[in-house]
Amino acid sequence: GDAMLSRSLSSYREPQFLALAELLRGADLTIANLEFLFHDFESSWQWTGGTMLQSGYPFSPGVNTTSSFLNADQGSRPDKIGDASVSNPGRDGWFNPAAYALPPPGSVTGVYRFGYAAKNSLRAPGVAIANWAFFKNFKVTERLNAQFRWENFNFFNRTNLSHFVDSAIDSGSAGKIFGISEPMRNMQFALRLSW
Repeated sequence: GDAMLSRSLSSYREPQFLALAELLRGADLTIANLEFLFHDFESSWQWTGGTMLQSGYPFSPGVNTTSSFLNADQGSRPDKIGDASVSNPGRDGWFNPAAYALPPPGSVTGVYRFGYAAKNSLRAPGVAIANWAFFKNFKVTERLNAQFRWENFNFFNRTNLSHFVDSAIDSGSAGKIFGISEPMRNMQFALRLSW
């Protein structure tokens, strides 16, 4: 096989990764021309959170049924015979397994050769998640303060598909994704008293 096909991106390479931490108090919201929402509470509202945008990890197409294994932890790759992209990638088809074929066995040994599909030539789904919280402070008495908290995990309820794609082209579920990498939206409400 061609040694250049094994030269590839690292399996943990993330070309795009953005993490933001936000904190806005009521005065900042007023500056942002939202005073009509918070006109009486401009010093008591807070918004905080973290937002993460990350591209998916690279992975290799694989095969299950060949006998070209050198070690238990090293399997073969298929031959690439077409375009692996799909028009609308999703959980039922992240890549086109028909773009690959099993490498033929050797005529003398019967052992399959390594395929010509490049290592880490596919990319798993990325992640976009916003964990945001909104706080409202109240003065109950001179010494007693209350804080209402509305905390949201995965605020936009985005389905973040798992990084683990069935990459074996000879599997009945090739190209499918069976899990998610982040839970769907969770919200919690709390009331905190301090004195």
